[in-house]
Amino acid sequence: RPLPPADENPRPPIWWPTLFNALLEAVITRGVNVRLLISQWAHTRSVIQPYLRAFRDMAQAQWADEWVNNSGGGDGRLQIKRFIIPGWDKTIGHNRQYPGHSRVNHAKFIVTDQRLNIGTSNFSWDYFNTAGGCSFNTTHPQLRHTLQTIFNRDWESPYVHPLV
Repeated sequence: RPLPPADENPRPPIWWPTLFNALLEAVITRGVNVRLLISQWAHTRSVIQPYLRAFRDMAQAQWADEWVNNSGGGDGRLQIKRFIIPGWDKTIGHNRQYPGHSRVNHAKFIVTDQRLNIGTSNFSWDYFNTAGGCSFNTTHPQLRHTLQTIFNRDWESPYVHPLV
C-alpha cells in the first residue's frame, strides 16, 4: 500500500512483510542460511535494533517447534551482525569530526549460492517504493565468488559486532 504524503507520515515503516516473510520462509521451511550485515550510522533510526532482534528471534523460534525439527525443516539459520565504524556518530551537526554520510559501510548487495545483486537502494521498503534506483543481477560465477569474498571479509571485520 502506498505511503501517505510525507507531511502525514514523516517516518516510513520499517517492517517490510514481503521481504521479511520471504527470508523467514527460506530459513524455516527450506533450511537456508541467511546472514545480514547491517550498518550503523548517524541516520540509523533507534528502532532498527529492536526490529532486527524481533526478526532474528522469529527465525530462532523454529528450534522450539518439534514439528518443524522433525519434518526436515529447521536447519536454516538467520544471523544478523552490525557493521559499526568508529566515529559513525560524529558525522552530523555543527561540531562533526567527519564528513556527513561517511563512517558507514554503505554497500548494497545480495549474494546467494547462484546469483548476485548489486544495487543503489537501501534494503528498506521506502527506498523500493519511492526511489528510482538501479541494480545489476547476474549468475556469473567469478563475480559471484568475488562478491562473496567481499561479504565474508566484511562479516569477519573488526568493525562487525553481534546483534545484542
